[in-house]
Amino acid sequence: MALKQTHHLRQAQSLVMTPKLQQSIQLLEMTNHQLNAFVKDEIEKNPFLDEVINTETAETEGYENSNDLRKELNPTLEKSEFSEQKVKSVSSNKSSWEPKTFETNSRDTQFKKTEENNEINSITDRLAQGNSLQEHLLMQFNLERHTNDEAMIAARLIDAIDNDGYLRTDINEIATELGKHQISVLNVLERIQTLEPTGVGARNLGECFALQLKEIDQLYPPMKIMLDNLRLLSQRKYQELQKLCGVSSEKLSEMIEELRHLDPNPGSSFEQSSIQVVIPDVLMRKKSEKDPSWHVELNPEAFPSILLNTDYSADARKALRDKTERQFISDNLVSAKWLIRALEKRASTVLKVAEEIVRKQENFFREGVIALKPMTLKDIAQELEVHESTISRTINGKYIDTPMGIKEFKSFFSVALQNQDGTASSAESVRHRIRELIEAENRTNALSDESIARLLSVEGISIARRTVAKYRESMFIPTSAQRKRQSPSLSYKQ
Repeated sequence: MALKQTHHLRQAQSLVMTPKLQQSIQLLEMTNHQLNAFVKDEIEKNPFLDEVINTETAETEGYENSNDLRKELNPTLEKSEFSEQKVKSVSSNKSSWEPKTFETNSRDTQFKKTEENNEINSITDRLAQGNSLQEHLLMQFNLERHTNDEAMIAARLIDAIDNDGYLRTDINEIATELGKHQISVLNVLERIQTLEPTGVGARNLGECFALQLKEIDQLYPPMKIMLDNLRLLSQRKYQELQKLCGVSSEKLSEMIEELRHLDPNPGSSFEQSSIQVVIPDVLMRKKSEKDPSWHVELNPEAFPSILLNTDYSADARKALRDKTERQFISDNLVSAKWLIRALEKRASTVLKVAEEIVRKQENFFREGVIALKPMTLKDIAQELEVHESTISRTINGKYIDTPMGIKEFKSFFSVALQNQDGTASSAESVRHRIRELIEAENRTNALSDESIARLLSVEGISIARRTVAKYRESMFIPTSAQRKRQSPSLSYKQ
């Protein structure tokens, strides 16, 4: 049968990530420091935007300021038992333009689909200009082809990588938190481990060295064995290590010398982010002495307040006659309206997520870490009827000021461990209990991992010895044998 080329015309529906949608997603993921910097940059570029230093005393004449975020959120807040009617204003204006205005305008200066403007206005590009390890890795990953799910997993993994370049968080916990299969997370981690600097994303020192040796084609079998037994090297058990590797003493010395030329901290060469004071995005307190429920509100200091100067818009349109200049005015006006709405939507989402977290973890705020309930992104997403990726972006870098101090949103999420009575305990509360047991032990008769597992079993917590060992190592607590040799006054409290 002969092959031939033909033309076919067909209709198909597909989801398209518009520039505005991409920008909205990035705004949601920003910390309040990043958001304030971004808004200041937009105010400098857009003549229709003005910053409000004090929303209570700001002059509003000549600005579109019919409502603020309080009125936008009131219907939601009235339904929440953890909120009051009065919510501090986050934005001192609420644009009265209908959504059609945003959809029908065909041009937006900030989001023109030209290569030059995309490069200038892309938030990803703006973040990638920094020198931090996370920004450097994110920039590299975004240059590769990936799906939205892979991008979400990569963002979570990169965020979990510490300043030395190691991934200390357990893969199973990240997979459970994101509601993804462990294999999917591992596949994305393998891609991250191919990025620069070599060795980044390793889960331990042996894996870090293996990634660097693989890069230079020096990961031969005896070297693999030595990397699997670095404990013997640290204990200077050279003869035992030589026997395992099956090499001569001279070759073992050469292998050790090769390791000395590797970088044990691949992320340390990057300039660390300057220390910033944590400003909580959300505030919470008891409603009253008689009412034990919690009042949750947005922190005005964490959200930028901007106004739309409508007088300038009217004057500019009257004065300008050139088509290009009038188009510039129109584009900036549409951009300003969109930014105001996007900031209000972001604030609304942050508040709703915070309220749901407080509602689910109410006992934590009264009894402490031991009362922390298992909670995943999926739990919050189902309650708010949004996608899990939205929750993941919302909790990124967000903090809440609680009676127990300032806590990161992420600290309230933990996987579940089934108890003997059918209930579940959070992994974080079990870690806390393990730390308490070790703190209270007699150092001359230190508790083994098996002993800790039995004690937890008596308390109704079903946990395997290897799981105790994993949690103990994640808290950087030595083994029972090592603790016996250490000073009795040494504390492992965090």
